Amino acid sequence: MSIGTKQERTLHQYLKYYFCDNPDYHEQKCGSYIVDILKNEQIIEIQTSSFNAMRKKLESLLPNYPITIVYPIIVEKKIHNYDENGQFVSSKKSPKKEHPLKIGKELYKLNHILNNKNLNFICTILKIDEHRIPYLNRYKQKRMTRINQIPYELVENINLKEGNTLASLIPFDKEFTALEFKKKLKLSPRETSSTLIALRTLNVIKVTRQDGKKYIYEVIGKTPN
Repeated sequence: MSIGTKQERTLHQYLKYYFCDNPDYHEQKCGSYIVDILKNEQIIEIQTSSFNAMRKKLESLLPNYPITIVYPIIVEKKIHNYDENGQFVSSKKSPKKEHPLKIGKELYKLNHILNNKNLNFICTILKIDEHRIPYLNRYKQKRMTRINQIPYELVENINLKEGNTLASLIPFDKEFTALEFKKKLKLSPRETSSTLIALRTLNVIKVTRQDGKKYIYEVIGKTPN
């Protein structure tokens, strides 16, 4: 089993049993695809990595099934390091805290079907233990890589298409620029661009005007504090 597969499988399995604790509904054949959960003619897909891998499956199944994609957001991470022999070395708490809108860069990959009435998204907010071991990269440099992610607390589930949930996640009450959005959410330039495009597609934000080369955005339907 590869490191990547093992790492994904633990978190994936945890979420699958959280959303449906009866394994009889797991790994069901649906059309020409296998889905994570099929219960009462509704599909739940746990996606811990890129949404690109789901495009063909979603395009095929959405006309006939409501599909909810569950995407984990990690707000607290404890990192546990081990040596080459599997012996514990040290632990530390990661300073990183993911914002729910981290999903924006993945939503962009499904931009052409985002507004499909059968498609929904849930961000599952988690606290996890992450286990890492050393490996040598192609330059023979020693690096640490994760081999497992084990949730120890599920904080909440955020249903993105429920009411004005997405609008409420945007940390601006007034107009904002892409740069302000990037800094506030601590995103890369590419993540910022992708997220803003997805939010526009979902009619959560709009461009109100242009200031030189900068677009000025505004949240649609959000009441200022």
